[in-house]
Amino acid sequence: MVIGMQSGKLIEMYKPLLQESVKNVDQSIFKQELMRKASEIAVVPRSEGDSPGLNLLDIIRQSKIISQVIAFMWYYSGDEVDSCDEKNCDDKCNNNFDNLICKKCQAKLGLNWYLYPSDRNNSYPELRKLLTEGKPNKNGNKYDKFLYTVFYHLIGEDGNIKREYSDFYKFPIYQTDDSFEAIFEVDYTVFNGVISDIRNRSGKLELLFTLSFPPRPQYSNATLKPDQLVEWHENVDENDFTPPNPFIPVCCS
Repeated sequence: MVIGMQSGKLIEMYKPLLQESVKNVDQSIFKQELMRKASEIAVVPRSEGDSPGLNLLDIIRQSKIISQVIAFMWYYSGDEVDSCDEKNCDDKCNNNFDNLICKKCQAKLGLNWYLYPSDRNNSYPELRKLLTEGKPNKNGNKYDKFLYTVFYHLIGEDGNIKREYSDFYKFPIYQTDDSFEAIFEVDYTVFNGVISDIRNRSGKLELLFTLSFPPRPQYSNATLKPDQLVEWHENVDENDFTPPNPFIPVCCS
């Protein structure tokens, strides 16, 4: 099942189905219905010989993973969390972003990638590298180490994602090829991201992923509770795509 040039419209078409999952107690039934609907979407080739489109279930999976990354950053960068969770972290982490060892410092680094891209005219290079190149690896580059910290609870003794989670938690988060190009931007005013289709003059499909990253609401009973961020960050149910609180951003829905 793939989506071609009308992916943005198709995703919007099935948005009520995604929202319905909040009310549906049996998440497995929801997933089966989603897969059935997705299988009805026709292949829309862009030109003869091109690889057509994008997988709808991948979009949903990617959206959850990014939303969990944001939940991690919001929670561990907050003042409510102790300065560091590792012994001698101040000596090892201070101003040494290539060798961070604690969740709080990693969360702050991730915030920098979202808030202060190094070159706003180059499609958010730091964030782009995280999304299109990063793989959880304790001994990898800074993007790998960041994802290793965020998804440490999924890592097995061999240092890789445990087999029972590997079908859902795939890295890099976005895998592009010659058939299309992913472009990323951040919207700091919304809680729901979107995907839109763009064509450049060459006719190659470009997908614009607008990632939502609004200010974190102040913790309260009326908005968001810290334990809801932890709950969502650690959620490994592949049938659950919806955060437990509407103030937790959902990216590229």
